[in-house]
Amino acid sequence: AAKHCGDNALSKSRSLKIGGQMYYYLEKDTKIIVGQGSEEHPRYFSVLASVIDNLGADNPMGYKFENGALSKSAEMLKSERDQEKARKLANLEIEIGSKIFPADEAAQTRMMIALKSAEISGVQSVKFPTVSGELVDVSAQELKQMIILCAQKLNEILGGVK
Repeated sequence: AAKHCGDNALSKSRSLKIGGQMYYYLEKDTKIIVGQGSEEHPRYFSVLASVIDNLGADNPMGYKFENGALSKSAEMLKSERDQEKARKLANLEIEIGSKIFPADEAAQTRMMIALKSAEISGVQSVKFPTVSGELVDVSAQELKQMIILCAQKLNEILGGVK
C-alpha cells in the first residue's frame, strides 16, 4: 500500500535548498530511492529527506516515490517473493502414512541415495530420519512415494504444475 504525504512534495522539494538538510536521491526514470546525502545530486532527482521520512518507512531505500507516496519497487517485490520461496523450500516437509519427513534439498538427496541403495542391495527397508530426528524403517516403495511428493511440492512452490 502506498503511503501519501499531503501535497506534491516532489516538485516543491526540488526547488528548496535549505542549509543542513538531507536529501534522498531518486533515479530519474524509475523514481526509485537509491541513495542519500547532504546536498542535491546532479545525476539524481533530489527530494528533501524530511518529506520521505514523514511517510513512515523504516528504510525507504529501494522504494519508489511518486505523487507524494512510497510504494515497493518491482525489485523489492521480486526479492520478497524469492525469499519466501527459499524459506518454503528450506522448510519443506512431506507425509507418508503417519510419518512426517524433511523434504529440503539435502533430504531429497538422501532419499535418492537410500532408494538406490535399497534397490542395489535388495533390502526390504532402510532407516530414514523423520522431522523429529527419529530413525524409522522406510520401504523402497515409500521412498518412491516420498520422491514423488517432493517433486509435487517443489512444483507448487516454484509455480509449476500441481
